[in-house]
Amino acid sequence: MSDYSIFMTMIDHIGHDKRGNTIFKRDEKGNVIMMEKEETIAEKDSAGNVVYRKETRQVKGVNDQTILVADIFAKWKKQECIA
Repeated sequence: MSDYSIFMTMIDHIGHDKRGNTIFKRDEKGNVIMMEKEETIAEKDSAGNVVYRKETRQVKGVNDQTILVADIFAKWKKQECIA
């Protein structure tokens, strides 16, 4: 059997602790890092037509590295010449 590559990755933060409490990103001083989140809000005007507007608000950034794995895997597949 010939040698072949296997993809593995380690993540340190999954966005929650063992009790399920959300863990937020923090800076070097321990302050929670805030991030901007844009949402589309649907409202009805006085004529009953649906009107959409964008709203930006500040939210606490969740410390979750799992969302990065798919991109890392895609780069690895490209490097390994796997379709």
